[in-house]
Amino acid sequence: MAHHFDFGFHEAIAQASANPRMLQVIQTLQYDVSHAVNMTRHLVRLQPWQRTHDVLDEHREIYRCIERQDAEGARRAMRSHIEKARIRMLEPSPS
Repeated sequence: MAHHFDFGFHEAIAQASANPRMLQVIQTLQYDVSHAVNMTRHLVRLQPWQRTHDVLDEHREIYRCIERQDAEGARRAMRSHIEKARIRMLEPSPS
């Protein structure tokens, strides 16, 4: 269920960017990303509440930058969020 809110956050940012291509890419990836996130959670046995907490913290930072109209900060926060998501999905969880 949390992945629906996660997607909604990213979709809202894409809409606000006024970049139709970005919105199209986000919408195209929704199904695949949602299923990949759910499958990864089960395969690597991540602590789902910790992951959710981490993602929410990352989203809050992105939102704060947007709210302050700090484009460079938002760009850095989003890049960091994407990199951390990649790590969560592709690297084995710590023992």
